[in-house]
Amino acid sequence: MKLVVLTFGGRKCSLEILFTYIKRYKIHIHEYRIYVATTIKEDIDYMENFAKENSDFVKTVYLTVGNKVILNDREKIWDYAYKTCQEDDTVYLKMDDDIVYMDETLFTDFIKYRVENRDPPLLYPVIINNHIQSCIFERNGVYNPVHKSNILESWKQTYNRIRPHVQNNQNKRLRIGDFTRDTEVLCPIAWGNLNYCYNLQTQFLNDIENGSVAKYYLKDNLILSNAEPVSINVCSWVGEDLRKIVEKYGDIYYDEPWLAIYLPTWSGRSNEIYGKSVVSHYSYYKQRELGLDTTNLLTRYFSYSTQQPQTNRKVIIWGFPLHTHTHSYIHYGWVKGFKHLGYETHWFDDKNIPANFDFNNCLFITEGYADTKIPIVESSTYFVHIARNPEKYIGKVKRFVEIRYLVDGIKDCNYNYVLNKTACTKISDCTYYEKLHDNGGIARHHANPKPMEYECIYTCWATDLLPHEIIESNIYKPKDRCVYWFGSANHMNTREIALFYNECMRNGIQFLTNDPWRNPLPFNVVQDYTMKSIMSPDFRSSGDPNKVAIGETGTCHKQIGYIACRLLKSISYGHLGITNSKHAYELLEKKVVYNDNEQQLFYDAYSQLQNYDLIKEQMRIVREKHTFLNRIQDLLDVISKMAL
Repeated sequence: MKLVVLTFGGRKCSLEILFTYIKRYKIHIHEYRIYVATTIKEDIDYMENFAKENSDFVKTVYLTVGNKVILNDREKIWDYAYKTCQEDDTVYLKMDDDIVYMDETLFTDFIKYRVENRDPPLLYPVIINNHIQSCIFERNGVYNPVHKSNILESWKQTYNRIRPHVQNNQNKRLRIGDFTRDTEVLCPIAWGNLNYCYNLQTQFLNDIENGSVAKYYLKDNLILSNAEPVSINVCSWVGEDLRKIVEKYGDIYYDEPWLAIYLPTWSGRSNEIYGKSVVSHYSYYKQRELGLDTTNLLTRYFSYSTQQPQTNRKVIIWGFPLHTHTHSYIHYGWVKGFKHLGYETHWFDDKNIPANFDFNNCLFITEGYADTKIPIVESSTYFVHIARNPEKYIGKVKRFVEIRYLVDGIKDCNYNYVLNKTACTKISDCTYYEKLHDNGGIARHHANPKPMEYECIYTCWATDLLPHEIIESNIYKPKDRCVYWFGSANHMNTREIALFYNECMRNGIQFLTNDPWRNPLPFNVVQDYTMKSIMSPDFRSSGDPNKVAIGETGTCHKQIGYIACRLLKSISYGHLGITNSKHAYELLEKKVVYNDNEQQLFYDAYSQLQNYDLIKEQMRIVREKHTFLNRIQDLLDVISKMAL
C-alpha cells in the first residue's frame, strides 16, 4: 500500500518542526497533503513554499465551494479532507500541525501494523500530551504529576450514560456538546492545566535527550473498548475501509467525536493504540490560551528536530568513476538516492582520495574490486558488494555487511553459494539478511572455508529514476519501429537475444545495439532512445558456453534467477515490462509479459504494447518497490533492526 500523510495546516511556528520530520522520512511517504485551514498569509506562504520546494511529494489542498476558497471553516475543510482520503490500496496517516516529535518507527513498524491489522477503524501511536494517554502514563508510573487525571475512570461512567443515545442516533449528525459537558470529555487536568502539560513535555524532552523514549512504550497494544475519546492528534486508517464505513454510517461530521466515540459505538469495532511508536503533540488550544507559547518547549523541540538522528548521516560511495565500469551505474543510483533523501553524500575512488576528510561515523558502500584504498574506520559501517576479503573489515569497523546477488545459487570466479531463504530474515520482497559463520560463499575459499562471523544481504539493484520521476505520460511518447538495445550482450553473442532479434527482423522491426564498454553514453541519451524504442525487453542468458563448460553458473542468469535492473528501468521509463526470466516475473507480481521461449515472447509482447492499464500497474509496482530509495531503506533497516 502507498502511504499518504495529511495535515490540516496550520501554524508556521510548529509546522517548521513537523516539516523537518516529513522531509527526513520522505522515503516512506508517497504523498504529503497539506489541507490549508488558516487565513494568516504568513502561514499560507510558508506552506506553499514548502510544497513548491518539495513538489515531488508535497501538495497543498484547498476547499473550493463555487468560486470561493474556504479557509476559515475548519469543520467543512476537515469533512472535505476525509472524503478525499478513501482511496484503494492506500493507508493514511493524519498528523496535527503541531506534532513536534516522531521517529522512523511511525512510518515503518506502526504503518506495517496498521496495514496488517484492519479491524480497528483508527490506530493511534503513543501520543505525548494527549489527555487520555497522559492518564495512561500516570497509571503506568511513567509520569507522576502533582495534580492527577481521573479521565479514564470518569469516562466509563460518562460513556455508560451516553451510549444508548449514541446507539439510537446512528447516521445522525450528533454534536457531543448536546449531551455531555466539556469536562466529561476533555479532562480539566490533562487537557486544561498548564503546569501538567508543561511538566510532562519537559520530562519527555529530557528523556529524548537521554535516549529514554522507550519508557513511554506500552507493554501491549491498548484496545479502547469503552470508545475512549482519544484526541486524533495522530491517527491512521486504510482508505477502502473508511470508504465502506462512510457508505454505511454517513459522512464524517465533526471528526474527533465521530471517529473516537460514535463510530466504535455504532460498529462495535474498537480503536486501538499501538504501543511501540511515540509522537509528541505540542498543544491543545486551551493550553496555548493559558500561556504555553511563553515557555521554551517549542524552542527545545525545534532544536532537537534539526539534529541528525543517531545514524550514519554521511554517506561515502567508494568505487568506480561514472562510465568506467558497468557497476558505476549502481554507484550512481546510490548517490542519487541518498542525496535525494538529504544525506551528505560523496563519491570517491582509489584515485580520488580527499585530503583531511573526516571518515568517522560514515556509511560506506563499495565493491570488492574497487576498495583497495578505502579508509578503514572503526566508527563507520561498510556495505561491500563482492567482498573478496572479509578479513579486511571484520573486527576493524563498526559493522561490515556484504551485498550478495539475489539468486537461487551461484558458482563463478567470485562466489559459490546457495541461497536458503528459510535461514534468512526477510527485509523486503527483494532483500534477505543472513548472519554468516564462515567465508565459504567466496569461491576461492569454498572448498576449505575459514570460520568467521559477518553479515550479508541478498538483493537486486533498481531503476535509476526516483519515484516522482516515474511519469505515466511517458507511456504515450511516440515510438520508432526499432528496438534500441544498450548492453554488452546482443544478438551476435547471446542466443536468447538472437531468437527475439530474428522475430523483429521477420516483422520489419530494426534492432540497433550499443556496447557501453566500447561507447559509454550519458544517461539522458540512453533513456531517450529507450523511450523511443518500440519495446524494451529484458533477456536473461542461459550462460556463456565456455564458462558453463568449466562448471560456472554466474552467467546462467535465466536458471539462477538473476534480477536485472534493465527490466525495472524500462518499466520506469514508460515501457511494457517484457522478460524471459521467471524470477523477475514473480518478483513483479506476475504483472509483466513473460515467456521463457524468446520467439513466442516477441509475439506475446507485441500484442500487449498498447495495454496501457497493464503498463501503469507495472510502473506503480516499480515506483513503490524498486527504486534506489527502497534499496536504501533496506540498508537502513539492516542497520537499525538487525542486531549484531
